[in-house]
Amino acid sequence: MPATGATVRIEPLPPLPNLIAFEAAVRHGSFTRAATELNLTQSAISRQVAQLEEFLGRALFRREHKRIHLTVAGQIYAEQIQRVLTLCAEATAQVITHSGDQQLTLACSSGVAALWLGPLLGRYRDAFPAVDIRLRVVDGLDSLIRAEFDLALYFLREVSPAGL
Repeated sequence: MPATGATVRIEPLPPLPNLIAFEAAVRHGSFTRAATELNLTQSAISRQVAQLEEFLGRALFRREHKRIHLTVAGQIYAEQIQRVLTLCAEATAQVITHSGDQQLTLACSSGVAALWLGPLLGRYRDAFPAVDIRLRVVDGLDSLIRAEFDLALYFLREVSPAGL
């Protein structure tokens, strides 16, 4: 790890979106499926891969009849890029899940929020001040299925729908 104030030279590096597009195309064996995963067009993936190939001065794929195949250079590069992007994803996940600042999203009905949860949240915040509590008041189980939450608190008189 460099000393504070030291400069780490990270050039020459291609643009990160080009690397992500390349890695997705490698995994899927298709620009179209990579585009679907990344919510881009097929032509955007093709263009990003072409920019990467231009940057490297090497072809990474052979394009034959709407199919792509890695070249030898592409195979070598893919192994390294997949490893590097995996390390980046793992580092990002560690920072996000670090025990410092944490977030807890609770989903509950308006009745549970008003009558029961209020006093408990105060005690929880006193015990765990580093946890940011988000409350989602969601009435109706159909809405609950689509809500994003860590914990749901409900009094039910009905059978839970499938998937809940």
